[in-house]
Amino acid sequence: MKALYPLLALLLMGATGPCGTAVRSSAGSYGYLGGGFGPAPSENVTSDGNVVTVDQAMGDRMFTVITTRYDAKTLTLLSSKLRASCCGSYWNSSVTRNADGSYDVEAQMTSGEDVYKESRTRMHVAANEPINIGGLFFLPFMYHATQAAEILQVDFSPIMTGYLRVQQTAAAPYPANVPAHDKALIVTSMRTRRSAILWYDPCTFALDAYGTRDGRVEVRTAVL
Repeated sequence: MKALYPLLALLLMGATGPCGTAVRSSAGSYGYLGGGFGPAPSENVTSDGNVVTVDQAMGDRMFTVITTRYDAKTLTLLSSKLRASCCGSYWNSSVTRNADGSYDVEAQMTSGEDVYKESRTRMHVAANEPINIGGLFFLPFMYHATQAAEILQVDFSPIMTGYLRVQQTAAAPYPANVPAHDKALIVTSMRTRRSAILWYDPCTFALDAYGTRDGRVEVRTAVL
């Protein structure tokens, strides 16, 4: 992985660049065309100079919220916590970084008096390897900050890991309501071989739309 520390520092500090406005990572609430139940998917990114915190609301009917913390210089994953609830059941999952650089992953679901747990300890990854948790909101920023062609994806319930291959592609043809200056990435799961295309603002890295291989495209309709 090629770590572009100066570039990452400029992005997180909001430095001006070729976009003509302050460059920042994405944040906002996303109401997609054809959206389903639950609140609109959203992402909020903040930085205190040392740690970047990514808060995601996944927009599903289980009201899933994921808070993930990254090292501001390298985007090394520090920790992640998932909380969800629906219909009397509760999910609490986490990823914790150990002193040796490995990770412990735990998924827990409570329903009434029953508690189900699954764990994976000492998951080893390469030093500073980029890791994505949850949705793909943060992935355009992570890709441009690290220039990593493959990003590890961690999923809960059941606990699964797999690599996402990321590559730039021609943004055209643009979906309706997507700005013409947007760029695009193709993201392919190396585990399932399924692909998606992400259209995003090159100045803010906000995800404006995503599409799947079957032709379905979801377009952001609101930033709240």
